[in-house]
Amino acid sequence: MFSSSGKAASRCYNTGNISYKGACTDYSLDKAIRVEGVGTGNGTSECYNTGKITVKLTSGTACVGGVSYAGTKLKNCYNTGAVSLTGNGLVGGIAAEFYSGYSNYNTGKISGKGKTIYKGEIAGNAGYSYLDGVTVYDNYYTGSGKKKRIGEHILETISVQSQKSIFDHIRKLLEAFFQILDILKQT
Repeated sequence: MFSSSGKAASRCYNTGNISYKGACTDYSLDKAIRVEGVGTGNGTSECYNTGKITVKLTSGTACVGGVSYAGTKLKNCYNTGAVSLTGNGLVGGIAAEFYSGYSNYNTGKISGKGKTIYKGEIAGNAGYSYLDGVTVYDNYYTGSGKKKRIGEHILETISVQSQKSIFDHIRKLLEAFFQILDILKQT
């Protein structure tokens, strides 16, 4: 709907259905098809989407978000519409990728089906990696039927693949830490 590389959207909304069916010639996230309910901007606030968003890709990658495809400093936004992606990419109730934000909520059903899909009720992914300094807190969703809170620095809605990757890295760091402690005890 609205897209900007630096300007913030404020008090914007979408109530209509949005759909895209087709191909993207590239599989990288930088060149993905970007579909969003409201728009993208640094500091987007008090925006909402109630429309259904449906993306069906025959090839390539998509970033699909109920409010924004990429969220930086998103605050006080919400989505109640169903958001779905068939194909490869990221799909989230608030944003496909979430870098920073707070006090957002989603009640819409989020679905994704594809070979490489990252989906979540709040975000499909939190930043490019777990080390990006992502600050996300006090975001809520009820799509699963239970109210859940996404805690500071932890996104419960990151896809299973991303959660596994993060926990694998944490496990490896802890193993290295305990090995260092063992070495220190021996000296």
